[in-house]
Amino acid sequence: MVLNSSNATPGEKPGPHSVGASRTSKRSAALAGLATLGLIGTLLVPALGAQAATGDSLNVGFNGSLVGTTAYTTTGEEIMHGVLNRVTGTEEQVPLSGVRLTGGNQGIRYAPTDMTTGTDTADQGFLGEVKFTPAGSADMSTIFSAGGNFYIRAQNNELRYGFDSLTGSTWTSNKATVEYPALNKEHALSFHYLPTPTGATLSVMLDGVTLPAVSSTARAKNAANLGSIFGFGYEVNSGGSGRGFSGLLHDVRLAKATATFAPSVFEYQPQPASTDLLDVSYDGTLTGNAYTAAGSDVLLGTLSRRAGTEAIAGGKATLTATGEGLDFTATSFPLGTTKLDKGFVAEATFTPSGPQVAQAPVIAVGGNLFARYNTAGTSFEYGFSSNASGSWKTFSESVPLPEVNKPHTFSMVYVPKGDGTAELIAGMDGKLLAPVTGAQAIKNPASNTTASFGAEVKEAANNRAFKGSLDKTRFAALTAGYEASAVKYQNLTPGEPEVCEPLLVDPANYISVSTGDCEANILAKSALVRPTKAQLEWQESRQTAFLHFGINTFYDQEWGHGTEDPARFNPTDFDA
Repeated sequence: MVLNSSNATPGEKPGPHSVGASRTSKRSAALAGLATLGLIGTLLVPALGAQAATGDSLNVGFNGSLVGTTAYTTTGEEIMHGVLNRVTGTEEQVPLSGVRLTGGNQGIRYAPTDMTTGTDTADQGFLGEVKFTPAGSADMSTIFSAGGNFYIRAQNNELRYGFDSLTGSTWTSNKATVEYPALNKEHALSFHYLPTPTGATLSVMLDGVTLPAVSSTARAKNAANLGSIFGFGYEVNSGGSGRGFSGLLHDVRLAKATATFAPSVFEYQPQPASTDLLDVSYDGTLTGNAYTAAGSDVLLGTLSRRAGTEAIAGGKATLTATGEGLDFTATSFPLGTTKLDKGFVAEATFTPSGPQVAQAPVIAVGGNLFARYNTAGTSFEYGFSSNASGSWKTFSESVPLPEVNKPHTFSMVYVPKGDGTAELIAGMDGKLLAPVTGAQAIKNPASNTTASFGAEVKEAANNRAFKGSLDKTRFAALTAGYEASAVKYQNLTPGEPEVCEPLLVDPANYISVSTGDCEANILAKSALVRPTKAQLEWQESRQTAFLHFGINTFYDQEWGHGTEDPARFNPTDFDA
């Protein structure tokens, strides 16, 4: 990426902006629009109409009537406060898709009646969005323009966005460039221009990605009589004729901008799969036991040392003793009252320093959801426990132990379902693991901690502690269901198919199974087990009895306490 400010001669048009690749159509009134055009009668099609936000000057999906070079007629929930029209009259309206442009002087022009960028300079804020599919990237071909010196366009095979400003007799081109979006794929481009007391700032997003902002000490210079003219797919400045966009315009939007930029003002951008509440790399500082974020850390809540002896330095948190751990409490993220009924993502990059205690957690959430070493310390397990059926049951999967003194990354995505079940998708060191499904995890009612790292939630079992270092930890709210992009610390791919060695085993009374056996061979071995002659005769007799009594029988209790008197064991009437 390149971000710079350079001198430019008057009238020079700055370069194109960059855009992303993904669009969710929202033209809910397509039927009405097509009927207006006389293109369909009783044909049933999906709802596809552009839905306008309160305060929009323009928000259309081109499902209305676009005839000649006169004003566009909206349909359904589309909104338009002004005149929207074709520039040459040869722009092609494509049913249910938008408007196809072929470059040159073609384009869509908008003259609002309820907003302006200003007169001499763009001293009024505005925001706009375009969903488009580029068919080419001819030099200077324009996706959006405003006022005569604000542009988003292709230039030198890149996407350039920015504006020209004039201070005295000196023109300055304020711009940024990124890779041009892929051709023949749909993209969503959004931009927010806001004057400041000392200049202006342009914020841009493409396909859910925030691009480098453009800031200047002067506002965009407007050409004569163009302060209220906006161009979609063409340059409104007469000096830039012939710089038309080639491809499809699907949806366009324009509105006033009066407040500091926030991504939430954009409608066309895809929603992130998850929203960070915690993402720290431990480069910050400590105030008492509280961690203070630094750099690119995200900390929407508190992250605290549990014992006060945990060392945080050099980009890692080091845990060496029982009772240590890090507790994160989000400012606003209720896990649930009795069950974990909110979706989330939890991740950690960790380095084990040696053998671990039974059930040493790397990540713990809510008291009954875990990523930890198993009881015997022979594997790493992940899952959750529930008593929704009236009795406790643990749903889990396991993988081989992470290698000591080497960094590992574990990620898990918890997805609660509407039927009271949940799914846990997990990955370790780039490999997608077997999912876990079951009744939703039960929340420990005493726990106020959102997530713990290197320890069980402190209200549960404080003697379970991971020993090693945490290089970075993350907890995020899940937007909807599982998407691969919800995981940030690693790209998860399915594991390699299990390879089974040829099975050379004869039927026998006893057949050993090892951890190296594949699942298919374990099943095959179980089918080869045969009873001895005595076992077979016993089975065929179809008679059996089982008598079991001990010291608890003489105390009339099911379970003993270890304090019973052995002298009371006196089966006087038993005859075997």
